[in-house]
Amino acid sequence: PIRSHPRPPSSFPPPEAPGCARSVSGFARGGYQGDNPAMLERQKPIPQLMVELRDLLVAYFQQETVVPLKALARYVALGLAGALLMGVGGVFLTMAALRALQDTNEVFTGNWTWAPYLIVVIALGVAAAATWKARSMTKAKDS
Repeated sequence: PIRSHPRPPSSFPPPEAPGCARSVSGFARGGYQGDNPAMLERQKPIPQLMVELRDLLVAYFQQETVVPLKALARYVALGLAGALLMGVGGVFLTMAALRALQDTNEVFTGNWTWAPYLIVVIALGVAAAATWKARSMTKAKDS
């Protein structure tokens, strides 16, 4: 069924009526509001609108800047903590390998006491090169 308009067309104000969209006073009030008092009550004073605009802008900038920066800071902090723990673990692993080479072998005595240090430094260099190669392969795959 076709619904009819709530008011018949004859009840609309003529174009020259004070509340009509064509009247100058209707535009001076901020556009055609008709004679509906609820629409007139909804208009807020300019200072209140400015406060609401400021609150809206502050909330927007917090959403778009502060929240992502906090997430980024958390991401960086966890990355630095992981890097620190990996470094400490690498140092302990290197010290354990050096200690094992010095204590368990009778080969590295006398003039060969420097050899375990060289072996450990070479092992660290190989591990660093493998890490560098793996990172460069990952970057090449991403781009």
